[in-house]
Amino acid sequence: ERMFIIRLPQDSILSGKTIAQSRLGAALGLNVLAILRPDQNLLAPDPSTELVQGDRLLVEGQPNYLRELTQGSILVAWDDKLVVEQLISTNIDLGEIKLLPKLSFQSQTLENLDFRNRFGVIVIAIRRDSKVIRTNLEKIPLQQDDILLVQGTQEQLNSLRVNENITYLDPPDIDLYNLDERLIAMQIPEHSTLVGKNLVESRLGDAFGLGVMGISRKKDTILIPNPDEILQAGDMLLIKSRPDDLQTLNGLSTLEIDDEPLPDLDELESEYVGLSEIVLSPRTKLAGKTIRQIDFREKFGLSILAIWRQGKAYRSNLRDMVLRFGDALLIYGQREKLYLLGREADFLVLTEQVQEPPHRKKAPIAIIIMAVVISLVIFDIIPISIATLTGVVLMILTGCLTMEEAYFSIEWKAIFLIAGMLPLGIAMEKTGVASFVANGMVNLIGHYGPIVVTTGIFILGMLASQFMPNSVVVVLLAPIAFNTASNLGISPYPLIMAVVIAASAAFMTPVGHTANLLVMGPGGYRFGDYFKVGVLLTVLILVISLILLPVMWPF
Repeated sequence: ERMFIIRLPQDSILSGKTIAQSRLGAALGLNVLAILRPDQNLLAPDPSTELVQGDRLLVEGQPNYLRELTQGSILVAWDDKLVVEQLISTNIDLGEIKLLPKLSFQSQTLENLDFRNRFGVIVIAIRRDSKVIRTNLEKIPLQQDDILLVQGTQEQLNSLRVNENITYLDPPDIDLYNLDERLIAMQIPEHSTLVGKNLVESRLGDAFGLGVMGISRKKDTILIPNPDEILQAGDMLLIKSRPDDLQTLNGLSTLEIDDEPLPDLDELESEYVGLSEIVLSPRTKLAGKTIRQIDFREKFGLSILAIWRQGKAYRSNLRDMVLRFGDALLIYGQREKLYLLGREADFLVLTEQVQEPPHRKKAPIAIIIMAVVISLVIFDIIPISIATLTGVVLMILTGCLTMEEAYFSIEWKAIFLIAGMLPLGIAMEKTGVASFVANGMVNLIGHYGPIVVTTGIFILGMLASQFMPNSVVVVLLAPIAFNTASNLGISPYPLIMAVVIAASAAFMTPVGHTANLLVMGPGGYRFGDYFKVGVLLTVLILVISLILLPVMWPF
């Protein structure tokens, strides 16, 4: 439904540019699935593949942005040359700053740092040794000793002067940046599709690399325009750009949509090219980031065609979608690159052929270590904390795990969560909250006997575990179970075990446990599916627990 063919005219400006340089993805939101040429078809072309005039491109996406560009000029050049002084007013000025190493900005990009919102100023250029960088600044990793030329209000620049993490260079040496070479004026014609859109919706910066430094409207000039500023017909835009970016904009406006029949989907796969499905791994660091922020296409050379989330497929505007744990991503590209993706710790590739094979040579050693650790704990020879830590050390020393794999396997969020919740559990005990809740439970159902009290503890833990991590549920409910057992004069063991089992009975919601979310995307499950299965499963576990707990740990 989202595939169509576009053609490069014979005299296209895009001829000789790579797919990445053409901005087909950034500007038009299109994935190039294949280049159809008379002599051959290039499936899943690399972003570095050069386009040739007359090329027919099989693309996936929506044609909306392309149709807007081809309807007429969205911007027209203005002959008057701009000068740097037009970026300065009584309240707005330019300044130079140097980021100090203690900020840990090295290797970070302006986009990742959210620099504009953090400091309120616009970065116009970066001076690195004798080199000046003036375009595509958002994507460039910062280096130590970089000097940034910024534009902002006097108030914003004054705040930078007193910022202890920044060295403010005064006065700024603006002449070193040769900004006049990159400043141009463009006017919005009356019938431009930009009329009525704000700067964010215009996508001039994101899509075409055109930085709008100011808007001249009638007798007024708006410097550092707000992203929500609505563009009007006749507006003169003060733009920082490279000539190549304007050529790309003109080249995209000449593309033609071809009405020829589409090739069969089977023709898009071969021995070397194919589709695969991936999900975010339980310990991924990418959840909460957009596809654009992780540079997925540039890093892996693969195209994301769709994202399956909570029973719905999303197939457009994927670059700005925030990834969530449980998302399933449909990937298309070279199979050798899919193999590389299968080795990434952030992803689980669901195609068995491209998954990294298990390290079977070390399996016997790992089994022996695990059996020894469990035996030491079962027979109460050493505490579980010492036994498991010893097991981890042995796994690393014997080569079953590398230090990097061991470090990556640590659930840091769970550790800090438990560390933060333990004082709360102690506070509940010390302040009498646990005793208060326990007394209330005893007064309410205590006269019905230990089995009913155990049932109440189980239900309370089970309900809490549907939305809270099971470790937190145990920390919070353990003091209540101890106090309840003390008030009833019974053994605490069956009640504590009821808490432990109930905390793990998180079957009724997808957020109850990491495993639930992990299968939600690829399985196509909905929220209600978990409830249908989870209720019966929880009741079954409750019944079995009530039968076995008094036998294993008598009241």
